[in-house]
Amino acid sequence: MRRKLLSIGTAALFILVLLANTMHASSTTGNALVAGSEIDETQPVIEADAKGNILVAYTLERGIFDTDILLSVSTDGGSTWNALTPPWGETVEGRQVNPEICFDPHVGMLLGTFADESYPALMIFETSDASDIGSYQYDGWGGPEEISDAGITYTTLQDGTELIVTMGTGAVSPYESTCVWGYMTVEPFEYYGGYYYYDAQSVIGEYTDAREIKGFTFSDRIYGFIFYALVGETNKYGIGIKWTTYEDEPDLEYVHNQFWLEDGSGDYDVISPDVATSGDSIYVVYCTNENIYGNYGIYMKYSTDGGATWSRVTVADDPTADDLYPAIYAAGNTLYVAYAKNGNVYLVKSEDGGATWSEPEQINDADGTVSMEEKCIDICSRGIVWVDTRNGNKDIYFATLPAPIIKVSISGGFGVKANVCNEGTEAAENVPWSVDLSGLVFVGKHAEGTIDTLNPGDCTTVGPGLVFGFGPTTITANVGGTTATAKGFMLGPLVLGVS
Repeated sequence: MRRKLLSIGTAALFILVLLANTMHASSTTGNALVAGSEIDETQPVIEADAKGNILVAYTLERGIFDTDILLSVSTDGGSTWNALTPPWGETVEGRQVNPEICFDPHVGMLLGTFADESYPALMIFETSDASDIGSYQYDGWGGPEEISDAGITYTTLQDGTELIVTMGTGAVSPYESTCVWGYMTVEPFEYYGGYYYYDAQSVIGEYTDAREIKGFTFSDRIYGFIFYALVGETNKYGIGIKWTTYEDEPDLEYVHNQFWLEDGSGDYDVISPDVATSGDSIYVVYCTNENIYGNYGIYMKYSTDGGATWSRVTVADDPTADDLYPAIYAAGNTLYVAYAKNGNVYLVKSEDGGATWSEPEQINDADGTVSMEEKCIDICSRGIVWVDTRNGNKDIYFATLPAPIIKVSISGGFGVKANVCNEGTEAAENVPWSVDLSGLVFVGKHAEGTIDTLNPGDCTTVGPGLVFGFGPTTITANVGGTTATAKGFMLGPLVLGVS
């Protein structure tokens, strides 16, 4: 086990100077401008908070040695966007790059991170309301000699403590281009354990040039990450994966569940992975140049049993062109993958957990303007963002995801109900749901079923109906992969103080 005491890197307070000519866009049918200026904006990531606000973080490329992480938010589903002054200050010197965002449904928090290459440190931020700059908190940890990438996820300990798992790639002497990770608690927002960890003598074997690290969580308490790197045995790029629960082993260097998903042993490179989860299912999309023309296609390895077994499927592979930089979003058994080809963003969809895929649909409405580069596309339940050059330099654009958007809230009183609404643009079909109550529950502890059809704009209620129990309870509703939690107090058939 390799570990080293944290060098706490909160760094000096920063307040980024936002450009006065950052533009707002208005679009309900076409593409919307998220961030645009005379300076290049790159590396967009997107996620929505519990209120439906959409947050995009991106990198502003002021110069080779001067880049900043900026934020833009939409409160109207992506039609208009407004710049936020981030809480990490006014003139950040050096390079801050590679933002990542995820949403923790258990506490209703957006969690974010980015790499401060100059300090070096991994900076972490959280907010319950993406539109309210006063709700943001941020901190950071340092110690490695280099930090160059960033990823984030979350997990819940057995005592209910919610952990932010933040990770990156960097150097810890004498190990270069390795994976590093550390932990913070959500509430209070502070370091957990006092250590960071790094993947020195990795169980999966020697690797170099680690990059594009991505965190994931499944089955509530299991967390891990994927990355791609140059595999020592094959001298080709491959994708590594690691996962565990914190009580089993917080140092992912030695966990049982780790291996190369693809190691380049077929004499081709495997690059640009992304990961999504739903229930016990893990979906990893990536690119390989294995076709006979040497062009990159997009493939997926997925597991529906928590990583015990894996299947491989082709997502998109045009042998005459490169299909690159996939980003994946999972809503239950329905998957969406956005990717770049010939200067355009395309979207494909699977309604059977990845077994089969639809024909590609072009998303950008200005043909051939998408910047073909790593981290140029991201996707979430609300939409797709990408780097676009239609205005003569690199800007960030958005399009609504043509999909159902499930929103879940929980109410109490006489029994428990999960209120389910479809705020998307397409009908939700055959949506599985479950509602679980913890604590001393005698009737209604678990209920499940299927919503046959929920049209755009419609709402329905699901749940156990009658319940009977005593004492505090935590209510968890999962509807098609969208999760909501609430706490309450059971007094026979009454569930009081649900919040």
